[in-house]
Amino acid sequence: MAAAHPLQPYALAAGALAFAALSVATARWEPPAPSCLAHDGERDPFPGEYWLCSRGESEFRIAPLWPWIARIRALPAALSAAYLLALLAGTRAMANRSPIRLPRLRTAWNLGLSAFSAAAFSRVAPALAVSTWRLGPVDAFCAAPSQDGPSGLWGCLFALSKAPELLDTLFLVLQRKPLSLLHTWHHASVLPFCALQALLVTGPFALGVAMNTAVHTAMYAYYAAVEWNLLQGPLARRVAMGITAAQTSQMAVGIAAAVALGRRAARGDGACRFDGTQALLWVFLYGTYLVLFLRFADQAYGLRGR
Repeated sequence: MAAAHPLQPYALAAGALAFAALSVATARWEPPAPSCLAHDGERDPFPGEYWLCSRGESEFRIAPLWPWIARIRALPAALSAAYLLALLAGTRAMANRSPIRLPRLRTAWNLGLSAFSAAAFSRVAPALAVSTWRLGPVDAFCAAPSQDGPSGLWGCLFALSKAPELLDTLFLVLQRKPLSLLHTWHHASVLPFCALQALLVTGPFALGVAMNTAVHTAMYAYYAAVEWNLLQGPLARRVAMGITAAQTSQMAVGIAAAVALGRRAARGDGACRFDGTQALLWVFLYGTYLVLFLRFADQAYGLRGR
């Protein structure tokens, strides 16, 4: 069997760049002062944040976890580095082997991630929606997201979930499928990026969580449906196009939010949990994701030919 080279070298280099830059930022992090966070009685909880939530979710408090979080703050960078090394080793190991399909395991994995994303969305989105209704979008995204209660818990779980999501790539490697720049860059950068946003308690973090979990709920459910042959032919293609459009829109909204909040922070608004450096990071990462998703959409669906 002829050797295959599914890992594009520039994809590995791009992932390494993301890992290096974001790991430095994470290593310099210090726990935020409790006074800068909107929790522990500083605001009244609203019913939308607690619907269908367990007692454990409602009673969750982040403060006791900060010392532990401080000790493991370098872990996301280490996992990204291990991910890149594993890609290199895995693609070489599978180059002359037959593909390993594991359809049942892939289906269970996709359904699990879809269910997790739906649960996270149901906890984070209501709090964000009510905050946006009360304050307006710019003020709501400037404010520190809740670190306590259901939305705080699931925001933490969302950041942690980016580590197991790296296993998405394992299935591609085992199947000997090509690893694109979009896939490698996104997975290598999103783990330390989300960890950094959670550590810094940036204002638009909740927005990113809500958008990402909404898209992932549909995306992973789509993967499972295709695996089960529940979606085929033109319908599957239309659903896939819709998910790609949602992913692309997510990046555009992220860029717009970063620009708006960066302008607010530049005016010296001390209440805004965002700054110019974070705005540049958001615009850069979301900008690269946007370009790569548009490139993927054009290659997959021939957008320029329509």
